[in-house]
Amino acid sequence: MIETVIFDLGNVLVDVRTDTLQRQLAARLELSEQQLQSRLAALLPLMESYERGRLNGVAFYQRVLSHFDLTQEAYPFAEYREHWCGALVPSPPMEALFEEVLAVVRVRVCVLSNTNALHWMYPAERFPLVQRAWATLVSYEGGLFKPEAAIYRLALERFVVKAPDTAVVLGDRPGDVEAASHG
Repeated sequence: MIETVIFDLGNVLVDVRTDTLQRQLAARLELSEQQLQSRLAALLPLMESYERGRLNGVAFYQRVLSHFDLTQEAYPFAEYREHWCGALVPSPPMEALFEEVLAVVRVRVCVLSNTNALHWMYPAERFPLVQRAWATLVSYEGGLFKPEAAIYRLALERFVVKAPDTAVVLGDRPGDVEAASHG
């Protein structure tokens, strides 16, 4: 019997509009979207460090500025935050599913996500469903990253899952969901 339903955040509970973010950033930097793609690819290792909690939001922002040869005056943090977080938008079908699962008696609804502090606080403040989760685990707090087995073991402990076969994971990346079944 399923006792715990674990939702991912990005592209599950909320849609991540990377296309919107990239258009805004390309316009801001006066780059073509193709040029921007190339420059953003170089940031992926930095992004993982940020989402593992090895960098805080200000340090990541400063590294982004440096990567794009910008100053704080040219790209203020408030504008960066709006671009960064504005890519997160509600997903009405998933909100409805979340509500349906919440209505089931004796089922804990939890959230497990690879994310950073800005991308966690933005939906936590604006989307009530995140606030209604029984428990949460985010990569930047735990220093762990999906699909590593350790994050699933920690999730089972934090979400008080007595047996792995009593939990189900809803995610957008098959590798993460597969890893959860073996973690």
